[in-house]
Amino acid sequence: MPSLYFKDINYYIKIGRRKKKEWKTILKDVSGSIEEGDMVAILGSSGSGKTTLLNVLSGRITTGKLEGEVLYNGKKRVPYLFKKEIAYVEQDDLLFSALTVKETFSYSANLRLDSKDYPPEEKKCRVDTLINSLRLDKVKDSIVVGVKNRGISGGERKRVSIGVELLSDPHMIMMDEPTSGLDSSSAETFINLVRKITRENKKISIASIHQPSARVFNLFDKVILLSGGEIIYFGPVDKSIDYFSQAGFRIPEYENPADYFISLVTVDTESPETTEKSVERIETLKTHWKNYLQKNPENLVYNEQIPGESRSIQTTTNEDQVTYVSEDAGVVSRKGRAWSNSWGKEEYILLHRSWKRQLRDKSVITSFMASGITTMLLIGFTFFNPGVGFAQAQNKIGLIFLISVNMLFPIVMPILPILITERDIMLRERASRAYRVSTFMFSVILTMLPIVILSTLIMLTGIYFLAKFQYLAYKYFIFIGISITTILCSFGFALLVSAVSSKVEVAAIVSPLILSIFLIYGGNLVNSNTIPAVLGWLKYISYVYYTYSALMQNEFTGRTFECSSAANTACYPNGEAVLTAFGLTQVSIGLCAILNLVIAFVFFVSAYLAIRFKTKPRYIWI
Repeated sequence: MPSLYFKDINYYIKIGRRKKKEWKTILKDVSGSIEEGDMVAILGSSGSGKTTLLNVLSGRITTGKLEGEVLYNGKKRVPYLFKKEIAYVEQDDLLFSALTVKETFSYSANLRLDSKDYPPEEKKCRVDTLINSLRLDKVKDSIVVGVKNRGISGGERKRVSIGVELLSDPHMIMMDEPTSGLDSSSAETFINLVRKITRENKKISIASIHQPSARVFNLFDKVILLSGGEIIYFGPVDKSIDYFSQAGFRIPEYENPADYFISLVTVDTESPETTEKSVERIETLKTHWKNYLQKNPENLVYNEQIPGESRSIQTTTNEDQVTYVSEDAGVVSRKGRAWSNSWGKEEYILLHRSWKRQLRDKSVITSFMASGITTMLLIGFTFFNPGVGFAQAQNKIGLIFLISVNMLFPIVMPILPILITERDIMLRERASRAYRVSTFMFSVILTMLPIVILSTLIMLTGIYFLAKFQYLAYKYFIFIGISITTILCSFGFALLVSAVSSKVEVAAIVSPLILSIFLIYGGNLVNSNTIPAVLGWLKYISYVYYTYSALMQNEFTGRTFECSSAANTACYPNGEAVLTAFGLTQVSIGLCAILNLVIAFVFFVSAYLAIRFKTKPRYIWI
């Protein structure tokens, strides 16, 4: 039987820059109580603190200063346990495309429900029951987000979003703007459905909501009306009209109560006169609420923590075991499983889901393959005639640099938006500890990397033979081996940028800038022997330099060029002379390959650590 109590909640954030920074109050003296079966709407104008209050109650505040007390079932919240108790439905429906409704639920059930407690048949039964209760039977085999054809409707997607969270049977449902983007009919259907789930299963539902229709507003049991972070009214919806009438604000006939209440607590900035008048009205309402509470304290029940009971906090030693330590006694009181599945099973589920989506939406595979074949034919036939003497050397130098370039931008830029989309959905799923970061990383790598490697190797093999590189088996395999280390570097770089970038637009700006630096110091555009010492170190962190150097050594070692004494042109007698002239003999082929693998390893590990950091924010708990 869940209950949530909060008392004297104050929340501040710092605004301004440097010495001009000051604390701004977002929430002020917010108190209340919510019992099982309650469906509560948090109402207010933009900037009133609706989402902030929802985040405080759900334990999702990461910055600023938070004061007050929040008790769950009369006790201080234990972070790990409390996360298991709530379902948080975000405003945006972050769902995987190319999966059906039933597949979406099935994969979530397999990831979130403990395999020891829920056998496969029970998970399947739970999925079927939830689909039925959410009235999604008719679309259970329809794609959630359409790839070629249109997916399910917005209202149905919203129901899928909440259904994914309900699979773990949480005691509380937190929703941020759940009716955003829905028409009035879909919004009413959705809220009515949540109301039914809340009542029948004795849960708590809290939703921040903006401008609900009168019918939607009346579906809620209680309403919290906020203005400037302070409560104007918190009580039953059916008593709200009488309350404001007693305060001297009678609702006009035929007007939506929710719209009227929001207009009462919104500052009208149209003119100085209207601003002053609306501020006075809001202050009057705040005073009336405080007086009302003094006369009717029973309307805001608050249970103090049970005396003598120890408060618990979470301490984690590793990802697989969670330990709870008593704050008062200082001893271990309980241990629990942190994950629902073993590492191997978790990886299998994620990989199975990832490949199913990839094979169903073949656009990524087709695009990479088409790009590889097109590039192979264009470059291969452009350099089909190798030339003679100096022209031959010049063509081979330009071709090898062009190959190096084609293992950078064509790999990094297309997969950045894909990886960022994967990361965003992972952040939502990880909030409920559905799986480990390591299994997510491996599923992404083992899905995308084979596609990238295969398409690139098709391109490189075609170019190698069309452009008449040395037809020696060992040189071909060295060429392929070096190229694979470069592909790993580019993929790892894309993974790292997608992990640290907040948006696709940021990644699209940062990536070309860094890759351009790698190219400048890659050994072709500038002779490595002439680079000033203060900048010379840059070539040693550029995997393009090691790739270009290795490919040049592999191709030019053992080559001779026909130099005509009659021709009044410069000519290299052999490949070794070319390598010496370009300063590409400093690092051997083997060492170039090893250094590329080291760089790739650094990129992959850095990406993993960045995602771990992002998915493990320091929440502020009270």
